[in-house]
Amino acid sequence: SYRLGISGIEVDVCFTSDRKAIIYHPRSTKPDLTHLTWPVIENSIFDIMSLDSFLDLVTTLDDLQFCIDLKQDLNSLVETAVKAVTDRGLQKRIYLTAFQCQVPGFSLESNVELLLHAKKINPTIKTHMIVVWPSNILKLAKKYRPDAISIGWLQDSFVSKLVFKLI
Repeated sequence: SYRLGISGIEVDVCFTSDRKAIIYHPRSTKPDLTHLTWPVIENSIFDIMSLDSFLDLVTTLDDLQFCIDLKQDLNSLVETAVKAVTDRGLQKRIYLTAFQCQVPGFSLESNVELLLHAKKINPTIKTHMIVVWPSNILKLAKKYRPDAISIGWLQDSFVSKLVFKLI
């Protein structure tokens, strides 16, 4: 992987309808796999990995770092991810990622609170916060204490469309 210039991989994690953690971005297929059960997905045309299978693979790729983006605002998803990462001793190589969107005048904070929950479960787990407005990055860093911060954008949000039109 280093020969290709790759040092890290980001994946999305969410639950199926029967609470199986899978590597998948909700609403990226039809049908949305979050509405299906794991046995149905396993026997379908979709080639989807469970979180457990993915982390087993990660243990063989010791030259890479990983971000696992929590795609559902559920403490139970955080608990599942933290346990799975911790059980495999991967907390030094995996960052749990959550999106934080603070728009002046609006209350659009997404699931960044999940990172605090992850740290309560395992203080050694690494966390990564994606922010929209870098002007408040110091305030956010102090509040959430992530191990890594990057700047991103809600591509399909009403606010982002409005701001891009104004620019």
